[in-house]
Amino acid sequence: MQWKINFFVPIQGDNLKLTGAILQFIDHERNGQEIDQGLIKKVVDSFVSLGLDEDDVNRIHLDAYKKHFEVPLLGATEKYYKLKSVAFLAENSISGYLKKVEEWLREEEGRVERYLNTETRKPLISSCVRVLIREHLGSMYEASVSFFDHGKAVDLRRMYGLIARNPDDLEPLRGTFEEHVKRVGLAAISRLVGEDGAATEVDPKAYVDALFEVHRNNSGSVRWWFKSDASFVARLDKACRDFINKNAATSTPSAKSPELLSKCVDALLRRGNNMAEKYLEYLGPGSMSLL
Repeated sequence: MQWKINFFVPIQGDNLKLTGAILQFIDHERNGQEIDQGLIKKVVDSFVSLGLDEDDVNRIHLDAYKKHFEVPLLGATEKYYKLKSVAFLAENSISGYLKKVEEWLREEEGRVERYLNTETRKPLISSCVRVLIREHLGSMYEASVSFFDHGKAVDLRRMYGLIARNPDDLEPLRGTFEEHVKRVGLAAISRLVGEDGAATEVDPKAYVDALFEVHRNNSGSVRWWFKSDASFVARLDKACRDFINKNAATSTPSAKSPELLSKCVDALLRRGNNMAEKYLEYLGPGSMSLL
């Protein structure tokens, strides 16, 4: 209490002089300079001690810490990363930005571990996520189309991990993935039919092989890119249903997916159950559910 009355209040003043000095040190560290982390921790702990209960010295409240340090810290952090994110994107690709955001978030996590109060972790990381990720979602969604088209697995996995910090923001990415699967599926069938649609008949086995290759490849993508997220599994199945039911090979009454599938299975069964079982094994574990 003596520290608070005789030292802290006069130094801090209305312009938050002590807080400003600590925030300046933190910015120095963010910019790559070495600082005395032990000193920072002692001062931060002193902010916590300001919440000493006069009636019970064994109780500490964080109200003073939050008011005099955490709230200014969050404001300074948002201001810092607003400038940094815009400047970085002006000179680098989204791919490089995603990697940099991961680095910045790890640094802030480490900062909490080294000298901030653990109660600050959640609001601090939330502030960083809002400024570094949510304010740049438009650029991320736009880049995801190219990432899907070129199979940028690492970039997509990194993008998913960052956006998933706020699950509601994943919906546009789910939609882009669904459209990607449909494009790939329709393109695979179009190659069987021919660009001019001149082919009068489609080989049933080649047709089924093409369907399951698209499903199998994108199932692997869901596991790797999106960590088997159930919402992306559902979008994969929906996209497959769409392109299976309506594609270049099923545009005539004589060629529909059920008929082509039936012909494929019939041909396999004529060669024996063992051949049919081997074929289903070849198609993969997701084949029966897709059928």
